[in-house]
Amino acid sequence: MNPAIAILTLVLLAALAALGLVSLRTNTVASRAKRRLEAPLDNADAERPASTDTPEPRQRTRQSILRRARIVPWLVGIVLGVAVALLSGLPWIFGLLLAAAVILLGGQVEATIADRRRLRIENQLADTIDIMVSALTAGATLLRALEHAASEIPRPFRTHLEELLTRIRYGEPPADAFRDLGEAIPLDNFRLFATSLAVHWETGGTLGPTLALVGRAVRDRIEIARRARALTSPARLSVLFVLLATYFILLVNYANDPEGTLIFLNDPTAQTLIAFTVLLQAIGVAWISAISRPNL
Repeated sequence: MNPAIAILTLVLLAALAALGLVSLRTNTVASRAKRRLEAPLDNADAERPASTDTPEPRQRTRQSILRRARIVPWLVGIVLGVAVALLSGLPWIFGLLLAAAVILLGGQVEATIADRRRLRIENQLADTIDIMVSALTAGATLLRALEHAASEIPRPFRTHLEELLTRIRYGEPPADAFRDLGEAIPLDNFRLFATSLAVHWETGGTLGPTLALVGRAVRDRIEIARRARALTSPARLSVLFVLLATYFILLVNYANDPEGTLIFLNDPTAQTLIAFTVLLQAIGVAWISAISRPNL
């Protein structure tokens, strides 16, 4: 094997291993935080007597808000890779390269879209809490405050509030309906909000100050996430411009010497080096995006 190809293979394996370790660590931290948040709910459910009249929690709206399209980059990458390999006449390694790059970069685009959707509904939660605190301070009951918030908040969170109120009106225990709201939107902020409502309904007390603290915590998390994205944006843009400069240089070389550039691209060793280079670039972009995305 060519020594250069062997070295690039080792670098590629090391980059993939490092990316896997970063992803594993991120998922482990998120799982630990979720278990800590779920522990009080699990204990409360275990202590509460079973009731055959309580309807099963409905999860049908979860996919409508936090749906993920992880399979789309894979499908697009495989289709484009096969098309390039079969229709363009280029070597198969370029089709494999294109498929891997599209899968990696498309996964980051899909994650960015999901983050924006998550940020939108978290902002709606913060606005809902502000409306409820104002209503509770004015002397409204909890259900009346929820109705007022449902009339002011746009979709998609408005759908969940309306469903929550409907279930309570049809006789479902409010504490169970509140807990189901936290399960329907599996985000820490929503579970905190739902737990606060459930605990207040079961134990009583003043809810306004508690919700005000929850709302402040939600907005602080949103603000930290925004600042983290703003601080990491220059580094990501710099990496993007460096990558684009590579292809710009290739176009300049082709414009100045088309025959020499084509000879270089048709050389088997050059094709392997180009494939590894572009694949490493895609891995680098995915890696930078993963470590710079706040996991709050």
